[in-house]
Amino acid sequence: MSKPPRHLKGFYSRKIGAFYDRHKALINRTVVAALFALAVIIIAGFIPYSTGMLGKKVERICESSFCDKCSIKRISLVPWTGFAIDSLVISKTDHGTVVQATIPHIRVSYHILPLLFKFVVIKNFALVKPSFRVVVPVSPATGKRDGKRFSAADFQKALAGMKFAIIVRSLSIDNGVCLVEQQGKPLFEAKGIDLSMRIMNVNALSLAGKIGFASVRVGGLWDIRDIRATMDVNDFIVSFSNGKADFYQGKMGLSGNADLAKGALGGLHFELSHANLQKLYEASRVGQGECTGKMDGKLDLEKSAFAPDSLTGRGSVTLSNVEVRNVPLQTNLVVLLAIPKLRDISFSRLGTDIDVRNGKLYTPNIRGDGDPLDIRSEGWVGFDGHFSEKWDGIFSKDFVGNLPPIVERSLDDAEDGRKSFKCSVTGTFKNPQVNVDQRIVNRAVNNVIDEVAKGLERFFKK
Repeated sequence: MSKPPRHLKGFYSRKIGAFYDRHKALINRTVVAALFALAVIIIAGFIPYSTGMLGKKVERICESSFCDKCSIKRISLVPWTGFAIDSLVISKTDHGTVVQATIPHIRVSYHILPLLFKFVVIKNFALVKPSFRVVVPVSPATGKRDGKRFSAADFQKALAGMKFAIIVRSLSIDNGVCLVEQQGKPLFEAKGIDLSMRIMNVNALSLAGKIGFASVRVGGLWDIRDIRATMDVNDFIVSFSNGKADFYQGKMGLSGNADLAKGALGGLHFELSHANLQKLYEASRVGQGECTGKMDGKLDLEKSAFAPDSLTGRGSVTLSNVEVRNVPLQTNLVVLLAIPKLRDISFSRLGTDIDVRNGKLYTPNIRGDGDPLDIRSEGWVGFDGHFSEKWDGIFSKDFVGNLPPIVERSLDDAEDGRKSFKCSVTGTFKNPQVNVDQRIVNRAVNNVIDEVAKGLERFFKK
């Protein structure tokens, strides 16, 4: 390429310099104004402002897709970074089950550039301190559904009416709580819920991530702490695996799945190892006495409705190195059988299979090998704490030799020179009712009468 003629060297530079000299003031003012306008735009993009129209739009989307009522106090938009929703309240009634969600704050962050192409790419959808309350009926309802079914298809249909396509990358919950109650009594209470999920497929509401609970209280009594599990969601079907938790100094493993849309449990597996029986007994609020030892068990719940009366499943529980002292049930036995040594009973092993149905835990084959007696029993324990058991108690041969003669003669004979008795036990662990077999009662009365008669006979012979 040839060089420009010498007389043209610096020509354009001189022209530009001359132009700038003539219009210097105007150019400076224009640049300052442009920079100021840019600064204003940038600063304005970080200043939140409220919009009522967007809030109404969100309310309509929620009510048309998965809930009966939705209200939002305020939506604050920060154009460059995201927006916030304050005081979101959602309610839904279906099959007699009432679901309410109150979320004080929702924080939504997004990428700004995709907005130019009418895409809203949400980096994270965060629920801060949400509160969920579920009221379940006494028995599972039947017939026509009361409300709208949770549906990914309906949710997508509602979103299709918006001018922008929405893509969500992740979902999180920070320090949430959840309460499930029936007739004003808590069945399940979770605190410190933390959730971190990646959105795998927004069209099918497919998510994957982790969930944790600081504590979960079951039946208003027992606490499961520090729960951690891997969680997957696909069109409102929730599955979790590798679940671990602490249960009264023991370890619990859990896995399962549930269909939130249908309000149904798909299946649930529990395993428990080396729980502290004394801590568990104290949490049961029985009050009187002591019960020490270790508890191991497992339980598999089958597909059923969420209602407690609908749960079905099977499992087993085993107690080892059990020491029982002065619990209410023992006190009643001591009074009825007049055997003071029953205040202190030990079992090397005490266990049973479990059959869950009709709102009860059926115990078909309780077997306890102990000192001074072995126990065989069958019956049930209700979710409300009431129980009904039929007992067979068998005293050891060595213990029989130390019984008062009148008591020994009142008991039934058992193999190997042992003695036994039958009784029914009902009520609650705090207030049990013990009814000894009427044959033993009649025999004891007759023995007392015989002893009185013999005493009188000896008295008059003197």
